[in-house]
Formats: sequence, structure tokens, C-alpha cells
Amino acid sequence: MENISPKLQEALTQATDEKLEEKLNIPGMEITLFEMISFSSYREANCIGQIALWRRLLGYPGMNYM
Repeated sequence: MENISPKLQEALTQATDEKLEEKLNIPGMEITLFEMISFSSYREANCIGQIALWRRLLGYPGMNYM
């Protein structure tokens, strides 16, 4: 996490419009890099929310983000 976060932040903040509009060919569909980043971010947030919900349902303390 400590190694990848700065690299990811740098790559995302320096990405050009042309790079973000680059097409990715995934079996059965074609999407842009921007769409893939958006989907991946949404999916990760959704999974974290589900983990937090299950922790509460099972009586565990809440997640600590700091």
C-alpha cells in the first residue's frame, strides 16, 4: 500500500486525455481506460462497504481507515 499509492496517484494525476480515452479490448466489450478506472474505483468502494456492513452485522468493531 505504501509503495503503490504514490505511484498510482502520480499516474492518475499525470494522465492525459488521450491516455484516458485509450481503448481497452476485453473479451466481449471495448471500453476506455477512463471507464475501466471508474469501474474499478466504484467496485472497490462497493466491496469495502460490504466488508464494513458484515463487520457490523457480526458484531465486530468498525473499520479503521487511518
